[in-house]
Amino acid sequence: MNSDTLSMTYAASSGAAAFLPLVFGVVVVGVLIGAFVLGRRVRARQPRPPRPDEQPTRPPGGGPAEGGR
Repeated sequence: MNSDTLSMTYAASSGAAAFLPLVFGVVVVGVLIGAFVLGRRVRARQPRPPRPDEQPTRPPGGGPAEGGR
């Protein structure tokens, strides 16, 4: 079988093979969009971060000593 015949055989049978990357790409894009939507829903259920005036403050004595052990 020479290369012309082999390429013609592949070209004739590649109708479905040319369609598979398109289907795979659509599936990947769908999974990415789904992950984004799921992430937004999870983030919406979390409590909001505290405002600066709601942050904890140190006790009047200065708190525990920081540094080495």
